[in-house]
Amino acid sequence: MSTNIAMWSGPRNISTAMMYCFGNRPDCVAWDEPFYAFSLVHHGNDHPMRDDIIAADDSDWNSLVAKCLSAAPKPVFYQKHMTHHMLKSWDRGWINGLANAFLIRAPERVLASYTKKWSDVTLRDIGFVEQAEIFDMVAQQSGKAPPVVGRCCHGPPAPSLSTASGPRTGTMPSGIPPASARHHPNRRRCRRISRTSRMRHGHIMSG
Repeated sequence: MSTNIAMWSGPRNISTAMMYCFGNRPDCVAWDEPFYAFSLVHHGNDHPMRDDIIAADDSDWNSLVAKCLSAAPKPVFYQKHMTHHMLKSWDRGWINGLANAFLIRAPERVLASYTKKWSDVTLRDIGFVEQAEIFDMVAQQSGKAPPVVGRCCHGPPAPSLSTASGPRTGTMPSGIPPASARHHPNRRRCRRISRTSRMRHGHIMSG
């Protein structure tokens, strides 16, 4: 039986580096953006190599969900998920069956990095709203805040995340590197983000 970790972030959040850290562990397999091809099919994003990615990778929702929830051949199954791949018209309830964590980065840094690659950017492209929605769903289902990983600004770490509804802190499952929760200084501007050559997408790596 494996611990299936879902790390949720938007693009340009240093999520690939985190995935490789886990993927290099001898007890872990890592999956890069399982729902990328699905998102290309159903949202129509005009991304480079779009047709090749759709042809090469699984784009069936039910199949992808089943794979995310299934046991891996190693004790840790790390899944790097992009929040904006979770389209609103598709049921997200299955996410509660995973060990969920959230990777955040200061929004101005996300935008600065994103616009180096893409000339146009919308709120949906960077996944802040979806990240907050998924965070709240997981917190409500579990009765506690899931882990939030990241440093949002220069300087020393900020206090643990908190909101009017109470503290939002969490710990990773036993044997997994601990997470540190941070206050996000720009949470209003980001629609409550505080609540919340590279491998080809959709492929699994093993340490």
